[in-house]
Amino acid sequence: MIGRLMHFYEIFKKHIFYILIIAIFIIALSNILGGNIWTLTLLNVVLGCMAFVFYRLYIEATEQKLAADAPVILPKSALDINNYIEAQVFPTLVLDANDGIIHVNQIMVQAFNDTAEIKQKDQLIGQDFSALLRLPQLLDAYDEVKANKLPKQFHFEHVYNGERQYWVNISPIALSAPKNSAEDWALTSEKDYIYVFTLRDLTMDRKTDRMRVDFVANASHELRTPLASISGFIETIQGPAKNDEKAKAEFLTIMQEQALRMTRLIDDLLSLSHIEMNIHTKPTDDVDLKQVIEHVLDSAAPLAGDKNVKLEFNNQIGGALIKGDGDQLIQLFGNLLDNAFKYGLRGDASDKIIIRLSQTGDDADAENTAQDKYLVSVIDFGHGISQTDLPRLTERFYRVSNQHATKGTGLGLAIVKHIIQRHGGEIQFRSQIDKGTKVEIAFSKSK
Repeated sequence: MIGRLMHFYEIFKKHIFYILIIAIFIIALSNILGGNIWTLTLLNVVLGCMAFVFYRLYIEATEQKLAADAPVILPKSALDINNYIEAQVFPTLVLDANDGIIHVNQIMVQAFNDTAEIKQKDQLIGQDFSALLRLPQLLDAYDEVKANKLPKQFHFEHVYNGERQYWVNISPIALSAPKNSAEDWALTSEKDYIYVFTLRDLTMDRKTDRMRVDFVANASHELRTPLASISGFIETIQGPAKNDEKAKAEFLTIMQEQALRMTRLIDDLLSLSHIEMNIHTKPTDDVDLKQVIEHVLDSAAPLAGDKNVKLEFNNQIGGALIKGDGDQLIQLFGNLLDNAFKYGLRGDASDKIIIRLSQTGDDADAENTAQDKYLVSVIDFGHGISQTDLPRLTERFYRVSNQHATKGTGLGLAIVKHIIQRHGGEIQFRSQIDKGTKVEIAFSKSK
């Protein structure tokens, strides 16, 4: 209460001049109009209080507006530069004018851990930046920025845990008050600057660009080969073999095969594109892997009969429900079985392909040991694949060196990989030369 009275007194004292003017004006007006002195006095008091109340309302409204327009002042902890830099997704480093490390985030330390004298982020603070960076290209660029006081951007390659490619930005930041002229700016003391390094990792971008270029080149080659063959036979039929019915029939058969090859390639390209577009849309239907595998084996039975290949379904668990796309799963196992027919046979009576359905924990020969998974293994007993080729089997248009004579688009396993990714599965290859190949796929069980 006393505090409010004091506040009232301060306001009254501050604005007494305006209140007196209003009171004098009212008294003068009352004298002109006439009336009892007590009535006039009471009137003056009432009018004065009203004037004061209205004035205070005006002041409070003004103060509220100013408060609403004022910038929000964050607490000191919210402006902590260390927290800000550590939260950056790009490697970031801040140096003072004496090349000392002021701030650095963990991503930066990890990126250059091979050249760093000190491996721990907290221990780098206050150290000369050579304790972290010793690469000539970065040092030369930093010296240039310090000399010119101008930012510099450049491409930088660093080989550590594989080749990494970065887009580097080094910026000088003046800490002094803004200058009024270019001359003042030029006279800024070196002590008024800090230097900020930010690196953007371009490795995946460059890899994606390279894959895109390779894909276009490979697709063009795969289409050009049958087109060149067809064009050559057309010229032959129109020229030297114009009247040779036997040659024309032979050439037309080859042309038909080449046209079918192009059709298969285009179908696979369209299929791969469709799967990629929907790869982040997870399937929601319940699909029984047992029924899918049986359907694929039934479809392959005529081909197996023609090639004298024994198809075996080793079902260790009965039904196996997963969330899946039935058509894509049929395509997946169809491609794997097709590969086994093309590359997993020896051409004798021992030719056999096994599809095994099991779950983790039950299959002692399983590669995947994750819990609560269904496993589908496609096993052949052919010539096998070398260990150097295994990691690249799912690349588009990649063929093992001894398989170029075998007809195929080179997209089958790329399609398999993308279907498995859409289903949240995992694929593993295991092969031994002259013993055969095993492809194992793990699916999460439907809940």
